[in-house]
This record gives sequence, C-alpha cells and structure tokens, in this order.
Amino acid sequence: DQGIPGLKGDTGAQGDQGPAGTSYTPPIYNLNTKYEEELGGYVIAVRDGGKHGLVVAMQDQGSSKWYEANDLLSDANNHDVNGAKFMDWRLPTKRELNLVYNQKLNIGGFSPSYYWSSTEPNSGSAWVQNFANGLQGYGPKGSNYYVRSVRAF
Repeated sequence: DQGIPGLKGDTGAQGDQGPAGTSYTPPIYNLNTKYEEELGGYVIAVRDGGKHGLVVAMQDQGSSKWYEANDLLSDANNHDVNGAKFMDWRLPTKRELNLVYNQKLNIGGFSPSYYWSSTEPNSGSAWVQNFANGLQGYGPKGSNYYVRSVRAF
C-alpha cells in the first residue's frame, strides 16, 4: 500500500527551477558614487557588503516647522519620480544629516540654509545643520527649516 500521495513522506516529482537557476543574488551598492534610481536616491551609507544602507532623496521636500516635516516627506509630490515610488522616507538622525552634508556637492540641490534632523534634545528643539557652512546645533521646532529625507534599503 503506497498510501495517499503527499502523505507519509512522499515528496513528488522535482519541479522546474526556472531559467535563472535556484538562487537570487541581491545587487551590491557602493558608497557615495551615484544616483541609484531603483533606490530613489543617492547612497550615503552601506553595510553588509553593500546589500543594505541609507539613501538620501535627490531633492528637498520643502521647508516647514519641525512638527510638519513628516507631512512634507511623506507626500509623493515632494519627491522626484523615483523617490515618489517609496513610502518609507523619514527625517535623518543628526549623524545621518552630517553624512548628507559631507556629500552635498555630489548629491546637489541643497539650499544654503538649515535642515531638520529627527534628533530631539528636548520637547522644544531639534538638531539642525546649516548646509552653507556645516554649523550644527539645536533649532526651535517652531522655526521653518528645510527637509531632506532618507530611507534605508
């Protein structure tokens, strides 16, 4: 008695594995080299040999008070055509914002003004960085500063 096919350990016939073989190799990205359309921005940090990292948007999402910054970066109309494909944009931390500043000439499109980060020392202020001269400090959340978002890949 062979039993019911599929039970008692029957494995069935070997299926097709497709024209590309049996495994997928994720793309490897390099740091600070170019705009990566499929990621929606410019790679500013990598880990795991370039399989994962951080991308910055290719354009500002506008300027606003800190409390309204998430509204700007989550609006697809405030991104280029490739950046608009993603819904996981966020404000950079102060460390990430400095990475963006250090690559601003390669990335392009920045205002010579202050940009918001997500880092909060207290309820009334957040970390900002001046993209004209690199000056860093805390800005009152009620001030209008620029927003440039990042996303992980």
